[in-house]
Amino acid sequence: MKNKKLAGAGIDVFEEEPTHNQELFLLDNVILTPHVAGVSKETLNRMEEQIISDISSFLDDKKSKYRLV
Repeated sequence: MKNKKLAGAGIDVFEEEPTHNQELFLLDNVILTPHVAGVSKETLNRMEEQIISDISSFLDDKKSKYRLV
């Protein structure tokens, strides 16, 4: 990222959270967000609806959209 071989990067998962890699914070072509940056009320509602749908499909012996373990 320092030598600009890549135009930019968005990073939301780090080996250690919060990251202590201050060097990344100083780069103007890097955006850092916590891993929960995509979590909103709307996405949580959609996740709940999908879980309910998949459990219902499973209980009705139908194929669920996502794998249930």
